[in-house]
Amino acid sequence: MDDHHVGDHVIKEIDILVPAVAVRRGKLYFDNTSFGGAAEAMRYLRRTYGGNLVEFPNCSSLPPGNAIWQPD
Repeated sequence: MDDHHVGDHVIKEIDILVPAVAVRRGKLYFDNTSFGGAAEAMRYLRRTYGGNLVEFPNCSSLPPGNAIWQPD
């Protein structure tokens, strides 16, 4: 997901996409996750949907960070 990185916006996208991705055992990829709205959304994703979240804090730029999520 590479869209508007404001927390509430990313959380709304997560709530739309996770159910469809989870039922198909797919994955979501996020960028710019190290701080700000995307970092807030990563905490929400873990807390709300569980699954496996692998973070790469030194990838990408401004802010750095990439993450891949998949359901349990």
